[in-house]
Amino acid sequence: MNVKVSIELPERYLEFAEGMVRDGAYGSLSELVEEHLRELMLSRHDDRPTQEQLDAVMSMKDEIRRRMELPDDQWLSEEAFDKELDRLYAYADEQIKAGR
Repeated sequence: MNVKVSIELPERYLEFAEGMVRDGAYGSLSELVEEHLRELMLSRHDDRPTQEQLDAVMSMKDEIRRRMELPDDQWLSEEAFDKELDRLYAYADEQIKAGR
């Protein structure tokens, strides 16, 4: 549901916005305001990671580096990896079918 409102703007902002409409960038002033408010809402919605998320990423980065330094004989072969992946997919399918 749209609601009619009245706002005050500095003249230079209004002239700029009206120019955008006149140039065809927007169909109306309402459309311009709506689009930019939507963008503002999206940019503010959980856009910035929390410190907890940053710490988790840094921990993963450290773990990946540690594992990359392992000797080759401690890595799974491609065949072993494929078997483990198949096992995990089968397990996930079972859990989905069981409703878990």
